[in-house]
Amino acid sequence: MGRGTRIQYRIEGATTVPQVTFRTFSERSTDYNFLSEMLLLKIALGLMLMPQAVAFYGRIDNPSPVLGGVVPAKVVAGSPSQALTINGRNFLSSSSVELNGEKRPTTYVNANRLTIQLTAADVAAAGALTVVVVNPPPGGGSSNPGQLVVAPSVK
Repeated sequence: MGRGTRIQYRIEGATTVPQVTFRTFSERSTDYNFLSEMLLLKIALGLMLMPQAVAFYGRIDNPSPVLGGVVPAKVVAGSPSQALTINGRNFLSSSSVELNGEKRPTTYVNANRLTIQLTAADVAAAGALTVVVVNPPPGGGSSNPGQLVVAPSVK
């Protein structure tokens, strides 16, 4: 959960008026344990106060990814296959990377780093490749675009 993450939950009890709570958190994205504990505490208190609770509905929206940069930022046309590291924040284990609009097999390293494998075909010709990180719904979405420059080979 990241900055601005919206958590929606509802606890219903057989003898109480249903309670709906919305809260938008502004804590840093690394405060997962704190936010999870708050949600679990709210559930536990609700169940203690109304033991006849019959249902719990919850939804935690995925954060929007933010792309900070790629490493390497520049490769030479005709280079062999190599790894591309994508740095940023709000990455999830379910995040994917798109290279020029094509979804690529993505390795999750941590919430700030993903990797993909560039093929020789990706860097065969000079130009620029667009890199975007996508987090799945609910919430989620696409990051700001990054760029990998493929420079002409010098002969």
